[in-house]
Amino acid sequence: MDLQYIGVNSRSGRKEWIERELARPYRPDGMVMEEWQMERYVPFMATVQDCIGRYPTKEEHDTIAWLSGLDPSTIDSILSIIKAAKGG
Repeated sequence: MDLQYIGVNSRSGRKEWIERELARPYRPDGMVMEEWQMERYVPFMATVQDCIGRYPTKEEHDTIAWLSGLDPSTIDSILSIIKAAKGG
């Protein structure tokens, strides 16, 4: 992960971060995430890394970032499937 704090969004008043590893042609600086998503993304990413035993590919990383925007119970369900596949 290559997270960089951007500041506070003037419209929402929420803190924003940018994940520079998610830079793509359509978002050259990376993916912007609000603080609530960061609170889900960081542990989600760490758990996935631990379970698969490597750093996620670009496509997997994009998917993890996208999924981290979902409801926490959905994330927990997905993680339980990944952990079960690992055997733990």
